[in-house]
Amino acid sequence: MKRRMLMQRLDDVDRRGVWAFTLATFSALLGDPEPNYLKLMMKRLADQDVLIRAARGVYVNPHARSMPSDVRGGLLLHIGLNARSSSTSISIATLSLRALPIRSVAS
Repeated sequence: MKRRMLMQRLDDVDRRGVWAFTLATFSALLGDPEPNYLKLMMKRLADQDVLIRAARGVYVNPHARSMPSDVRGGLLLHIGLNARSSSTSISIATLSLRALPIRSVAS
């Protein structure tokens, strides 16, 4: 998939409020590519700062306008909702929030 087309898809899902992805949700966004190719693509996208790896199997679109000001809380909610539908669970200690952009809330 071309980068321009991927950025359009990320913008489309951002408009619907999706700013964090698991491997399964990102795979669905891309049309279910082969699992090894998906992992390689996500690593390359993280290396290019298109996505940020927040935890094992959890990626964030750092350019998303729908990202909440409380990124940690939003990720825990996102992960919790996805954990109910799969066998994945992640504790707050595993989130590498140092890589996530800090948003200031205007008063």
